[in-house]
Amino acid sequence: MNGITKTIKFYKFEALPSLSNNGITPMTTIEVLNAVFAIGESYNVNYDKEMYTIDILELTPNYVFGKCAKENELPITTFYQTRNKHTNKTKPYSSISPDTQLEVYTFFFIDCCMNRMSALQHKSITKIQNILSAAIWQLSKGTLEVFCAPERIKDIKHTAAKIKRNRKLAVSFAPNAISKYNIDSLSKELGGIKYDSFSIELKLSPTTTDAQVNHIYDNYQNNKESFNGLKLIGKTDAGIEETIDFIETLFTHSTNFEITEDTIKNYDIIKKKLSEALSIEQ
Repeated sequence: MNGITKTIKFYKFEALPSLSNNGITPMTTIEVLNAVFAIGESYNVNYDKEMYTIDILELTPNYVFGKCAKENELPITTFYQTRNKHTNKTKPYSSISPDTQLEVYTFFFIDCCMNRMSALQHKSITKIQNILSAAIWQLSKGTLEVFCAPERIKDIKHTAAKIKRNRKLAVSFAPNAISKYNIDSLSKELGGIKYDSFSIELKLSPTTTDAQVNHIYDNYQNNKESFNGLKLIGKTDAGIEETIDFIETLFTHSTNFEITEDTIKNYDIIKKKLSEALSIEQ
């Protein structure tokens, strides 16, 4: 087995009134999903000028578990190649094929009793909530809608206090903050360079208290226009690295996955993790 750490994001997910869900006999979330999806099927969805494919792995009376994928062509400049294990001959890898395509994908788990969804964070698929919403709208021919939006952290100071070790603060300042937060002396030492904005990363001392971290957040709240980015990075007591974005304040959870070469076993591991994550208290 190979251990990896992945970030899980959380979403609200519920049926909305629509042409086929007019409120006379309101449809539940699972009824809406059953109306457009079937287990073992794949669906192509156009969103934001890109094509995505949704694969439904499981569809039960209580939850839906699936994947969302998009093509990921590797340019020849990445220098990937294949090698024949028997002849030892190599050839450049190409994703240009009439029969197969290379894809990146992520998993999602919709709990229809809680009306919540958990999904693995993937840097190439960042709008899974919009992709799923678009899929339901397109597959129902504009007669069904769902509300799907990322959950926000309810108490950011309480969440930040869970980061106990190796804390770092990553700050990106806006141009209009130069007069208040400047690096003029460093600029001179570097040869008198001019700058329009700047970013810093500070490793906080172990003696830094939660109250001091709270003060950083309060300072941001009172002076939002000075910051382009503000993140607290560190590890919990369980040794899991977490990142809290003070600006976006999206609710996420990092966890370890033990991945094997058995695809079906991996699916079960990931499904269990995504399901269990929905019981996490903020």
